[in-house]
Amino acid sequence: MIIDKDDGTSTLLKFNKTFKIPKTYSVQLHDELNQILWTKNDEFEKMEATIKESIKQWNNVKKRVQLRLIDKYVLKLECDMEEKNYRKCAITTAFLLGMIKPNDIVYRDFKLNI
Repeated sequence: MIIDKDDGTSTLLKFNKTFKIPKTYSVQLHDELNQILWTKNDEFEKMEATIKESIKQWNNVKKRVQLRLIDKYVLKLECDMEEKNYRKCAITTAFLLGMIKPNDIVYRDFKLNI
């Protein structure tokens, strides 16, 4: 977040660190600014790891992502487009109607195997 003051100076605030934005930059100020801007945020990395871990299970993947994974799976099949379209419709319909259960789907490394 950048805060502008009445005297014409601006201050950058990020993760409890402040940086007074100068009118001209020296090499030292440039390095200090880069260090503030590009420091790692441990909370973000933990949240990202948690999300990646949770979507390793098919039940935790959102429906639209599940449908996109079905599309990717069907596109990798070796057949003509008409048959791919038929298979996609059949799998999607069976999936949405509950004929394919989560236990029927092998989902590893963010890839789908039916």
